[in-house]
Amino acid sequence: MRERILLTVVGKTDPIRGEHDGPILHIIRHYRPKKAILLLSEEVAGEEDEYHHNREAIGLLDPDCQVETVHTGIQDVHSYDAFAVTLLSVCSRIRELHPEKEI
Repeated sequence: MRERILLTVVGKTDPIRGEHDGPILHIIRHYRPKKAILLLSEEVAGEEDEYHHNREAIGLLDPDCQVETVHTGIQDVHSYDAFAVTLLSVCSRIRELHPEKEI
């Protein structure tokens, strides 16, 4: 099996929601990616920079999973147009750096 990289957008229900895994932790628990690349909106980036709660939760669940954060600067999280350019750019960079890995 090829090594996996998780590329995901961090939401307000990450890392924990209602005393259960949020979406990102659920994926990491079941698919065991070697790296998680977290796309952060402007609001979520501020919270992550201050508290590091997503990075720490991932580290507690899987200490071998590398975590990279990408501050997108996106303010309107519901706008696909604002997100699409960033997503394509990050996907291209990952594919160039890690052509052998499953994203």
